[in-house]
Amino acid sequence: MNADFARMIDRRVAERIRERRLLAGLTQQALARIIGVAFQQAHKYERGLSRISAGRLYHIAAALETPIDYFFAADKTAARSEPASAAHSDAARKDDAVKEVGDAA
Repeated sequence: MNADFARMIDRRVAERIRERRLLAGLTQQALARIIGVAFQQAHKYERGLSRISAGRLYHIAAALETPIDYFFAADKTAARSEPASAAHSDAARKDDAVKEVGDAA
């Protein structure tokens, strides 16, 4: 995979984050607060200026109540097969599982 392709994917993910945030009716400030970053960082994520780690993308997906594959969909209708509430429930279950592992350690 070349660097141009990676940048194209980064821009697509950024575009889809903004799109989903707007559909959810959240401001950049609200999203930033939910995912625990500064407003400026959330802005950079949406503009494709900062790369997003897998963990951060997971939190963004949970905050926006959408499956992670939504951000990688080729068109605007793809990745909508799973209801947002199901994605959020799945994210909550995974968060609980991670907490249980941490508590057991």
